[in-house]
Amino acid sequence: MVRSLIQILVVITFVGTASPALAQGSAKDRIFGEMQAAGYSEIKVDRTLFGRTRIIGRTSNRARVVILNPKTGKIFEDNTGPIGPPPTENTPDGTGLAY
Repeated sequence: MVRSLIQILVVITFVGTASPALAQGSAKDRIFGEMQAAGYSEIKVDRTLFGRTRIIGRTSNRARVVILNPKTGKIFEDNTGPIGPPPTENTPDGTGLAY
């Protein structure tokens, strides 16, 4: 009787810890698919300083950044905006960045 209760608790523990990982993976895959369907061709996935998942997609004139919690799949940030013109090289240091 005690042994079967311990086995049940172990199974519940493993199922509970697997759910957040599955949620993050499916959210990441869903957003990746949405970006591809919307025409974002340059899509990359990396990590933020706080360990969150960052997905960055670009088209010729727009960029989208989505930040997810890797444990729950919750979206913290979802920003889309235009990409400005490329920098010119006529600045003192040749980078095109004004400062």
